[in-house]
Amino acid sequence: SQAALFEDDEARRAILDLILEDPDRALEESFEALAARSQSSVPTIMRTCRDLGFAQRLADRVRAEPRLELMTEPELSIVCFRYVPAGEQSDADLDRMNTEVQRRLRRDTPYAPSSTRVAGRFVIRPCYINPRTTEADVDGLADAVLAIGADLSSDG
Repeated sequence: SQAALFEDDEARRAILDLILEDPDRALEESFEALAARSQSSVPTIMRTCRDLGFAQRLADRVRAEPRLELMTEPELSIVCFRYVPAGEQSDADLDRMNTEVQRRLRRDTPYAPSSTRVAGRFVIRPCYINPRTTEADVDGLADAVLAIGADLSSDG
């Protein structure tokens, strides 16, 4: 599991730092070499890289969409973002809207991200650790948030 990467083992911390700080360089090494350096299994390394990639994919998509706001840079496999309609909105209005976006995601779509608060603001918080997740799921979540947000606002 990913939890094995977070033990106080210096080698595991070093490989996690490498994956987070320079994923391209990390991927240049074979999974076997990464696993040996981190004292983790090859499947654990592969899943970790894949999950981090999904989080980065969503963050890149959020940055590219004018109606989505990235609230923090991805941390491990977690992305915090929210829908922001056109025009001025108070944080309270955005909190209410995004609470409803999340409610409808869970009710009407196959996506069930959690939520949290960042700097006091309600955000949608998917965490990519499911081995069945695909790139289509990542893109589908972004598409669903955009569609629901547009439906709730005058953007639709």
